[in-house]
Amino acid sequence: MDKSYILANFKGGCLYSFVGGGGKTSIIKSVAEILSAQGYQVIISTTTKLGIEEFKDSRVMVNPKFKGSLQKKEPGTINVIVKGSAKEKYLGFSQEEIEEYSNIPIHQVVLIEADGSRRKPFKVPYQHEPVIPANSTRVFLVMGAKVLGEKITEDNTYNNEGVSSFLSPGELVYTPEVFRKIVEGCWQKLLKKYNWTLLINQVDLLEEKVGLINVLEYLKTQKIPGTLFSVYQKKVYHDTSIKIGCLILAAGEGKRMGLPKQLLKYQEEFFLSATIKKFAPFVQ
Repeated sequence: MDKSYILANFKGGCLYSFVGGGGKTSIIKSVAEILSAQGYQVIISTTTKLGIEEFKDSRVMVNPKFKGSLQKKEPGTINVIVKGSAKEKYLGFSQEEIEEYSNIPIHQVVLIEADGSRRKPFKVPYQHEPVIPANSTRVFLVMGAKVLGEKITEDNTYNNEGVSSFLSPGELVYTPEVFRKIVEGCWQKLLKKYNWTLLINQVDLLEEKVGLINVLEYLKTQKIPGTLFSVYQKKVYHDTSIKIGCLILAAGEGKRMGLPKQLLKYQEEFFLSATIKKFAPFVQ
């Protein structure tokens, strides 16, 4: 995942959720680093847990209320906001607490880890997962390509029984076809009410990428955008996202009103900011 991809797919005033396995935390940290360098105030949090070790070099803020932690404007920063800590984990906020933060200012981007995978590259969620805030602009489903060719076991799979339930009898090894079946049989149904994208990470570890490219091209016909990339190499190998632009007309000095109409406020938000946020989910 390179800088140009991140800048094209992440906008200010938006909240993005990440689910699945195969490097969610590394992706979130990479996105945060690039966006903060562009001047955004980046907020990282979770509806589950974050590893303390993974954020040992980050600025962590502990606050009992998610919304109460976000009032200070600090452009160009990364803030990890959690509710507390226990057993080498930071504790996150409930879905409802994060949903309260609906009017996100345009200088801010919120990144939410919306489920866990116990550091395993592939997962099918249990019934209580994932926990995705309804105010998510986009949901990114992450899968780890490093499992291709490996037998499906507890060592590389979160809920391997769940994975097997979507496969044919005797289908015991990870193949591109398994990726497709899990996306269509499981995640497509779970994420149908969200604007979402499939991210297949760890592609740098593969000698052969054609199988996964074919899967993405097939899923594109089902209106599921996807990207093959390596967060480690900061490189995109294949992308089927539809590129859409949007031109927002915001001219005019508002002389008769005494101030620009774009800067009028409605529900504590500028008209221009609200308009940008309204169209952000459809722009890539």
